[in-house]
Amino acid sequence: MDLVELEIQDDFSTLSRLVQSVDDLLSDSSSPNAKLLLFTDNLVAEGAFFRGTSSNPKLFDLVLWLRSLEMHRSLHIHVVHVAGQ
Repeated sequence: MDLVELEIQDDFSTLSRLVQSVDDLLSDSSSPNAKLLLFTDNLVAEGAFFRGTSSNPKLFDLVLWLRSLEMHRSLHIHVVHVAGQ
């Protein structure tokens, strides 16, 4: 099992690049039922993922992209809130 650990900042462009990297990694992989654990100190991003929507257009697009990855790549995504400093 491969473990990918990335630290991202509270920046949707960075998160967008992360999601693109995951998408690329999964398209090259034949690992069915992979799991992705996203740890964030951004409570808004975590809530948006669980609700499946956001009023912020960029965050909404990212949530939609993550949900699409779950469906089309047999990926299980878990977003976990970790209290920041």
